[in-house]
Amino acid sequence: MQPTVFDRLPDLFTVGPRKPLGYECIAAIATIADPEVIASLLGFKGLQVRTHDETLYVYDEAALQRLLRRRWVVLTWHRWPHTAEEFVARVASEWAPQHTWLWNTVADAFGDYTNSARRGGGGW
Repeated sequence: MQPTVFDRLPDLFTVGPRKPLGYECIAAIATIADPEVIASLLGFKGLQVRTHDETLYVYDEAALQRLLRRRWVVLTWHRWPHTAEEFVARVASEWAPQHTWLWNTVADAFGDYTNSARRGGGGW
């Protein structure tokens, strides 16, 4: 059985409550399917789709906003945005410093709960 587009783009199609944010290079998407079709499919799932520097970002606005509300102290301390749309724009344009609570917040947004650069090694 041949893998489906969903199998070949898991970072995009697994976005939801436990992984509110995903991304993929548009050129990589184009080797699998038309990026505009993929963006439409994700939109039909109720996800928000944004592009930045030839990268497609997909997010579950409600799930991401819940995470950001829980981490408002961290976001305020690091002067990062508190809204899902602005947070995605910031993630797309700037790396969070590793081994910080902000890094953990960004990693959690991507569903990366075991990233070695997390502060405290794992978890929140």
